[in-house]
Amino acid sequence: MSDEHTGEIPSEIKLHQRTSTLELTFGDGSHFLLPAEYLRVYSPAPESQAALDRGEMVTGRENVSITRITPVGNRAIRLSFNDGHDQGVFHWQTLYELGKRQEENWQAYLAWLQEKGYKRKTEGGGGQIKILYFGKLVERLGRGAEDVEIPETVTDVGSLLAWLRKRGGHWDTYLRNEGVTVTVNREFADPVTPIRSEDEVAIVPAHPR
Repeated sequence: MSDEHTGEIPSEIKLHQRTSTLELTFGDGSHFLLPAEYLRVYSPAPESQAALDRGEMVTGRENVSITRITPVGNRAIRLSFNDGHDQGVFHWQTLYELGKRQEENWQAYLAWLQEKGYKRKTEGGGGQIKILYFGKLVERLGRGAEDVEIPETVTDVGSLLAWLRKRGGHWDTYLRNEGVTVTVNREFADPVTPIRSEDEVAIVPAHPR
């Protein structure tokens, strides 16, 4: 596909500093939340692409953040990260494809880390958070809100949902990633958005029924 297609031109680009997430909305209505770690791992910089071609991926970027977004003409942006990496020029099509293939790419990354014996290290883990439930979840789960003490293994949205699903029954049925939309401190989140003590997490069903 060509990035001249209106569906691959972003109508909005927003950087969420606290969660280190780049929010993108495209002309075809596609909406993506791309964490800095994900963008750093899949950077289109030549050395990063060469490593990916060799089957290698960067590690130790769990808490990396984006420090600057620089326009490159009207077809791309350059992202600068706080680890010094600033050679990644992300064309609109690249960002669009990274959004569309985010889950697939991220699972491939996690599988590669597991194969290498590398355990991701994220800030936080443990502590108390507030969870708000909306829509049909209130009836299905029997509550509209709760304060919970999360274990140290819960470090992001994905691990939070997985931990809650271990309650079984309706929890396992209705808290699948594809079945809910999650916000953290009133900002849209994705599976790799960090969860920290004292955060407020809202879980909304993706489908009303």
